Amino acid sequence: MGGFFIYFVASRASSYMYWASLSFMFGALILYASDNFLVHGKYNTWYKERVSKSTNSYLIMITYYVGLFLIEKGAYYVGRHFV
Repeated sequence: MGGFFIYFVASRASSYMYWASLSFMFGALILYASDNFLVHGKYNTWYKERVSKSTNSYLIMITYYVGLFLIEKGAYYVGRHFV
């Protein structure tokens, strides 16, 4: 929710804040997907029957690192805006 809030509030301040807000928003969505892979791999029997543990671990880590990268990229753009 914070990523969407930043996008709708601060995206018009400058081009750096626009890219920061987009990075925050998509990073938050991808981290949400990572959490969903984690929970489904732990508790959902239908999902566990169809997706192996190694594939699920791969999906979790890829989405986790991409989400964190986008959030850090957004923090970089916020720093560029204020410097």
